[in-house]
Amino acid sequence: MTPTCGRLLGAPFALALSLASVPVLAQSGDAGDRPPMPSVMADLAAESLLLDLAWAGAERLIAVGERGHILVSDDRGRSWRQMPSPVSTTLTAACFVDAERGWAVGHDAVVLSTTDGGRTWRIVYRDPGFEAPFLDVLTSADGSITATGAYGLYAEAAGPGAAWSDRFLDGADFHFNAITPTPEGTLLIAGEFGEILESADGGATWNAVPSPYDGSYFGAVASAEWTAVFGLQGHVFVRPATGGAWQPVATGSTVGLMDGTVLPDGRLAVVGLSGTILVGDPLTGTLTRHQLPDREALADIAVAPDGAVILVGERGVMRFESLDALGTAG
Repeated sequence: MTPTCGRLLGAPFALALSLASVPVLAQSGDAGDRPPMPSVMADLAAESLLLDLAWAGAERLIAVGERGHILVSDDRGRSWRQMPSPVSTTLTAACFVDAERGWAVGHDAVVLSTTDGGRTWRIVYRDPGFEAPFLDVLTSADGSITATGAYGLYAEAAGPGAAWSDRFLDGADFHFNAITPTPEGTLLIAGEFGEILESADGGATWNAVPSPYDGSYFGAVASAEWTAVFGLQGHVFVRPATGGAWQPVATGSTVGLMDGTVLPDGRLAVVGLSGTILVGDPLTGTLTRHQLPDREALADIAVAPDGAVILVGERGVMRFESLDALGTAG
């Protein structure tokens, strides 16, 4: 089954707001490392800051966010219930390989895993001494799991039952905000200062590739036809799967773009600050801009098989019956 990862781009959104049977691996030897505290069950968790969405199978949707909140919906986003979480620090991203097995990452360099569709979670990696968050997580076709984060943080496990190890990909301390597989069969990381890294060997080695932009990328999304990266000032760039250079995509927006998804019809949907939603085929060079009337900052988007649109962000969860219900920005 194709991994159903949310990306995070809710991730840098979280970083911006929060910075203004596997053993736990704690890489820091600091005796002052803080022990984890479980998240508090809250009646209004669905209305708190939420940063990422991930499908666990065809019907179940998982949302993660501040205070370690983990929410589950079994009716495509109509109703939500909070699940116990072993941490109270912000969770920034989640990813599922199938209906049962998934991972969530966040602050204190924490990785959580679930084997029952998000009902229960446990810590499989944590490094509070590093004082940096993971910002995205990806499960690959070979079963490996990779988490990327702030200040060059990168950790991986060979499979669900394997131990985790960490390393740093470069000496620049860049934030690696998003990781995605590409249609060319590589892995791609997008980050600060126009950083784009690509791996042709499943993450064993990474190489910088030419970037069309020197500002920060907050997200990366790929379909069978294209790979798109996006971030500051409404910038979106697309690279066709058939090859060629990155090309700019007109968005009509200058806000930070935080995360996105591939729609069931193959189009791209991206969300960002000021309630911005961009939708369209990036290969045409133009995306249509929608905007929520209250302009709440958005962190991620998911679209159900019936066309319902689920958004998360600073106001928590929002659900619309269709993309058309979002309206079009003037």
